[in-house]
Amino acid sequence: MLTHKQPVLERIRIYPLKSFDGMDVAMARVLPVGALASDRRFALCDADGAFLNGKRDPRVHAVRIAWRMEADVLCFDATAGQRSCHGRLPEDAERLGEWFSAHFGQPLTVVEDTQGGYPDDTDAHGPTVVATASIERVAAWLGEPLARTRRRFRANLEIGGVPAFWEDGLLGEEGAAPGRFLIGDVEFQGLKPCVRCPVPTRDPDTGVADSRLPRVFSAQRRAELPDWAPQSRFTHYYRFTLNTGVPAAFSGGELHVGDALREVFRPAQTPRE
Repeated sequence: MLTHKQPVLERIRIYPLKSFDGMDVAMARVLPVGALASDRRFALCDADGAFLNGKRDPRVHAVRIAWRMEADVLCFDATAGQRSCHGRLPEDAERLGEWFSAHFGQPLTVVEDTQGGYPDDTDAHGPTVVATASIERVAAWLGEPLARTRRRFRANLEIGGVPAFWEDGLLGEEGAAPGRFLIGDVEFQGLKPCVRCPVPTRDPDTGVADSRLPRVFSAQRRAELPDWAPQSRFTHYYRFTLNTGVPAAFSGGELHVGDALREVFRPAQTPRE
């Protein structure tokens, strides 16, 4: 972890294959739509063209993928039980698709989108943002190691040097202008709190679900929602991390671990009763 006094970008994590393991990187480039280059660049599709993901099939959690970047080429080592597959993307996409087809017992194809990837939220293409302190707080609620909580919630950018749930303050009230902040020379807009799906309820290694997690999480989230969080954006409390947008003028910008963070505009929140 970086040692610092001012808010900085502490971690960048991209997920080259949608729904599967991610990789930490020291630098990421912003695409024209606002997404990070190579984040969710690839995905698995079934014969009907639907994404195979953790929401639909918990067997996703049984697959481990170790990624590395070599001269801008994504190399992978995928394992599931005693089976493995190694190669490079996109060159070995067909072979990887066949390997996944055997694992899931259905025809699957690896598809690619270099322009914006395959985000879960198509209205907010920017990376998901969270304070490191927020992840630490949620890990304490769940009584688990920090690394496991990170794998449950799969954020792209972690901000150090700010308090827990700092990211909630970059949300405007419903219908109001969003907050804006700079990481290095790239501007972000805080668009919405991320509504969580069933994936965080599952053990990231086994896929075994804990049906209590949404209830425990939501109760703690409500109890500890900071004063700077806009209540109108929390009609329920199973929401965590910030979905963002990046103005087109910042296309091609680069983010680096250690970049300074500066708030440009923080929305005024309606006082609570």
